[in-house]
Amino acid sequence: SDNIVQNNHSGLGAGICAGGGTIVVTGNTIQGNTCHFDHGGGLAVSGPDAVISHNQILNNAVAHPDDYGWGGGVIVFGTGSTNAMLSYNVISGNTAPSIGGGVFIDDGAEATLDHELIYGNTGVEGGGGIYVDGIEQTGSNVTVKHCTVADNTGGSRGGNGLTAERYSQVTVTNSIFWGNSDGEDF
Repeated sequence: SDNIVQNNHSGLGAGICAGGGTIVVTGNTIQGNTCHFDHGGGLAVSGPDAVISHNQILNNAVAHPDDYGWGGGVIVFGTGSTNAMLSYNVISGNTAPSIGGGVFIDDGAEATLDHELIYGNTGVEGGGGIYVDGIEQTGSNVTVKHCTVADNTGGSRGGNGLTAERYSQVTVTNSIFWGNSDGEDF
């Protein structure tokens, strides 16, 4: 809580990487971190109970040498992440060389995004704002409510505000999707 996590270089979760048990990440500035493996420039979380709230997650990147990688800002992954709550965070300026520039939900995780401001992120291939993985019959389950997802940039896969793959379930209520590249919000 209440830390500045800045300019770190690492593999998974260059800013903060947390797995298992109860995880609480609140009131931090997580900025300018670079992941040189493939997931989680700013924050990588996997565990049965995760609360990520009131953080500034800014200008983090995945910089895999083969232009591969997911979750420039935040990645929540694994079937153990059944109670991940992201609320009142500002997630901006993050980059992933493939998908999920801002937030990436992966490997059957369940997450709620509530009152999130997700803007100006880039997923080079798609899902610049939020990407919900659901390939290989392991879908993730995500609720997006009272969020603003704006001005995110993506590529060929579209859904530059929000992309959800085939086996995932996403519920969106009372949220604003605006100005995401190529007019492709979903």
